[in-house]
Amino acid sequence: SLMFEVGNYLKAREALEKAIRWNPANAKIAFEHAETYKATGELDKFFELTKTIFKIAFRPDDVARCYRNLGFYFVEQEEWKVAAGCILMSMRFDKDAKNAQSELYYIATKTGGKLDEPTIEEFEEYAEKYGFPVCGDDNVARLAYALGERMEKEEEFEGAAYCYEIVYGLSGD
Repeated sequence: SLMFEVGNYLKAREALEKAIRWNPANAKIAFEHAETYKATGELDKFFELTKTIFKIAFRPDDVARCYRNLGFYFVEQEEWKVAAGCILMSMRFDKDAKNAQSELYYIATKTGGKLDEPTIEEFEEYAEKYGFPVCGDDNVARLAYALGERMEKEEEFEGAAYCYEIVYGLSGD
């Protein structure tokens, strides 16, 4: 992270790749790694890495960041409607994200002052076309729910509550 902060993105990438080998399920490390590609202008790799982070994102703010990253990518591709859909989806998981609001404003200014929001059907089509999940990775919520049930049966109520909080944060249910 320090190497990234001083602009040495390749050294940062190298260190972050090692960190990912040590802890492949840490979304914060994975985001920082993806950011090195964004910083060097390798946006296709940034996009691909962001899509893989969905598989380990279990906190709502991490899922929101995945969608904001996708939104950034689509803004750079001038795919305004897809970008708006991704940013709006990010706000489902992080309603107070000020950067999401400013990104929507930026998209609106680039499209003549009107934000063209995709319907859910259109967003589903974009997700299928570009290979990202519609509402976070379903496997993450299912795994957390299964672990919560198991812990509850074993009377590990604190762990069960933690797992159920993950499910609620991802699904609202």
